[in-house]
Amino acid sequence: MGISARKVIRADARGARTGSRMDGFRSTDGTLIRYMRRGSGPPLLLIHGTSADSNQWQRIMPALSRHLTVYAMIRRGYQGSEDADSYQIDREVEDIVALADSVTEGPVNILAHSYGAICAFEAAYRYPRVQRLVLYEPPIPAYAGAYFTPALIKTVRRLLAESKGEAVLEAFLAKMAQVPVGKLAAMRSSPQWAKAASRAHTIVRELEAAASYDLRPERFHDWKIPTLLLLGGDSPQPYRATAARLNALLPGSAIAVLARQRHAAMINAPALFVREVLAFIKGLPRGATVETGLREARA
Repeated sequence: MGISARKVIRADARGARTGSRMDGFRSTDGTLIRYMRRGSGPPLLLIHGTSADSNQWQRIMPALSRHLTVYAMIRRGYQGSEDADSYQIDREVEDIVALADSVTEGPVNILAHSYGAICAFEAAYRYPRVQRLVLYEPPIPAYAGAYFTPALIKTVRRLLAESKGEAVLEAFLAKMAQVPVGKLAAMRSSPQWAKAASRAHTIVRELEAAASYDLRPERFHDWKIPTLLLLGGDSPQPYRATAARLNALLPGSAIAVLARQRHAAMINAPALFVREVLAFIKGLPRGATVETGLREARA
């Protein structure tokens, strides 16, 4: 793509205490994008989803960083990174490519979640140095109304215009992410709830971008990137349909079902999650385990 990134290195005390370092770079449009770096070995970029941030990887970073240099990006508009006056998914794609260019001149691996997985999928399509790609439940509709309907988009737009950030967050989690009622109630009492609600504008724009995303299957006939599609064993039907569609579309791809999990296995089942990711990145046969470093993920 010919994208260049100017690196801005900024370490902070919190990163130092966790064994991580906060770095940053200027993306193509000049926006400052920051990321947490930890570990050594081949590079693995982590791209978070909607209403989350790089902290969603906190439980798996210690184990992954025993084998890989992990770069957990803070996407534009989220706390730590800057934003731009206008939004397009292409800017997110450019950010991922610019991150890769800023950290290595060699091949990179990418692990991405939810909406971040849509952005990473596009980045991998456009960027020749992606070696392996892990996509965890990207909300690419396999059928009409799978994740969002025009009515849902209209509702969240109205709620945002009325400055009802918590209502936007709840609508997103309940209708699109299909979080169970009991789990949603627990999330409301979390210290992270208000923080996520304050980013309601990112939820709306990312829902709109995902709803208008054009997969165009004809682009992927010559797909050569080994791709792992992570799927929660208890995830709702739309995620299953998307995984099946992508598996049929991408030559050489595979689905790994995370037993008894839904859309947040990196938090709820870190050892299981790390085992699948490391085995794939290391090119081990399906069903193989990687024990070194997993003790940290189980803690």
